[in-house]
Amino acid sequence: MGAMGGFGANQLLRQQLANVNMSVLQQPEIYIGSADKIFDGDGGVTVESTEAFLRGYLASFASWSDRLTLAA
Repeated sequence: MGAMGGFGANQLLRQQLANVNMSVLQQPEIYIGSADKIFDGDGGVTVESTEAFLRGYLASFASWSDRLTLAA
């Protein structure tokens, strides 16, 4: 619970996934607080800098996913 509750849950999940040799995206990490102020009612991003950050994150995720697919 609280502002850092998601952080703790994420770290615990990463540890458990590492124990069973699963790949996880290490960087970049993303934690979004006050989502009600960042997203509108339709799920659109209302803060331009946050939208740019999310686009960069998704590009990193796609690249990481592609590398896993190629390695398989």
